[in-house]
Amino acid sequence: MPAARDPASLPALRCAAPGVLLAALVLLPFLGKAFTIDDPLFLMQAQQLLRDPLHPTAFEVVWGDVPQRLSSIMPSGPSMAYLLAPAVRLDAQEWGVHLIQLIVLVGGVLATTSLALRLSLGRTRATLAGLLLASTPAVLAMAGTAMPDVLAMSLGALAMDQFVAWQEERLLWHGILSAVAFALAVLARSHLLLLLGVGALLSLQPEDLWRRRPFALKPHRLAPLCAGLLLAWCVQRLTRDPQTDAVGIFGAAQSFVTWRHLDRHLVALFGHWALSLPLAIPWLLLRRREVRTWPFWPAAALLLILTWSTGWRRMPWIALPAALGVLCFIDLFVDAWTRRDRIQLCLFAWLFLPLAVLFYVQVAPKYHVAAAPAMAILLCRHLPSRNCLRGGLSALFGGTILAGTTLSVLILLADARMAGLGKQAAATMIAPAVSAGHTVWFAGHWGFQFYALKAGGRPLTRTPPFPRSGDLIVGSSLPGGDLDARYTHGPLLRVLSDSTPGGRIMSKGDGADFYSNFSGWEGWEGYLPWVWGRGEIARFTLWQMQ
Repeated sequence: MPAARDPASLPALRCAAPGVLLAALVLLPFLGKAFTIDDPLFLMQAQQLLRDPLHPTAFEVVWGDVPQRLSSIMPSGPSMAYLLAPAVRLDAQEWGVHLIQLIVLVGGVLATTSLALRLSLGRTRATLAGLLLASTPAVLAMAGTAMPDVLAMSLGALAMDQFVAWQEERLLWHGILSAVAFALAVLARSHLLLLLGVGALLSLQPEDLWRRRPFALKPHRLAPLCAGLLLAWCVQRLTRDPQTDAVGIFGAAQSFVTWRHLDRHLVALFGHWALSLPLAIPWLLLRRREVRTWPFWPAAALLLILTWSTGWRRMPWIALPAALGVLCFIDLFVDAWTRRDRIQLCLFAWLFLPLAVLFYVQVAPKYHVAAAPAMAILLCRHLPSRNCLRGGLSALFGGTILAGTTLSVLILLADARMAGLGKQAAATMIAPAVSAGHTVWFAGHWGFQFYALKAGGRPLTRTPPFPRSGDLIVGSSLPGGDLDARYTHGPLLRVLSDSTPGGRIMSKGDGADFYSNFSGWEGWEGYLPWVWGRGEIARFTLWQMQ
């Protein structure tokens, strides 16, 4: 590899500029988008930091049907909570949170282009890598939330960029920055721990790798990442819930491990690389003359069987894009091994970060976001070093960026509509009643819960206290929003719902499941990042207890 360049150098900044501009153009109109899905958990952590700066999970939360310590259900570290603390101090305004996410994404684009330059891609291909990353639907959509996936991605890219620089120059500050970035990445999303394996591959000498001598790895070559792992462990211990039976982030993650949904998770794992992140189709088109297509049909048959085995058989054709993902991964490995391309093999290993959540309760596109920089660099490395956008290649990459940007906007619009409905329910059903002196209880999670709590509502649980006669109760069609029959005997005062035809990313019966494919939510099953649907997005009902 050539001599490393400073990540803040003018070439890296220039290469990142088009991707930064694209991300800003897409995300700035959504600065006021309501909070969604798991946003409340990270916002509540940030609120806790204002009370106790060292223990962001040391409080009780209702994220099911009983109060429980957040530390028992939070499998992510405190990085996002500390990042969101300034915005929460400003009354948790949406624009502040989304602006922070945009800045984090800008950092991720810059780290990716810097890494591309270090890997000898040149300015044109590095610029394309930044644009591909900035137009990736899963990345842009997650940048519109308060969740830590884009933060983990950006920190992971920075850690690997500085790790490569340290390998070449052995400058202390590169090693320190790599260690700190890696530690914070693991504390944002714990599956970034697998970047340690990518670093190990990068640290091997080519002759040792191809002679299958992995034990030739010298431990000191991994010093920054090992130091980062130790730092992450120390921070996790320092910030863990002081309650004696607290389990920590890895204990919380372990509580969600299951083998029951391995079949649907395998379909999702490879399907997302074709539908929510632009890897499989562009790669196979780039390699259309060299790729061996015969594995496609056995993979499609196996994935079809897995799809049918889930019991949810409305979308058997999803096996086809998932099979494209399998074919892409096979070709990536075979091509790297045949050409003895160590860098491609390392980037290929980076793509497998989502493998860590295969036995989790869900495999959603957000867990693929951390590997998006590797995807962008892999695609651009396959272009010729000169005249890389000649002829059909220009159309292919231009079409990929345009299609990714379009899908990103569609996802953000659908999410804004879904999340906005929960915010409206809290503003019209809970806030006025609380101001009038009523006690209002609510059932339902996601972004709605954050606004309901902010409006003065009380979460309804299976444990005391319970509503009394005259109290108001808001039920919802969201997970956890079903009301017991004893709460619906009184008069129904108001209904708020939206079933207008349009884009859907999470709604019962439409097959869209962008944020989660958790099968425990009956009717929410699906594999697609976005669909045109006519089903009800959400329904909120206001009852009076008798």
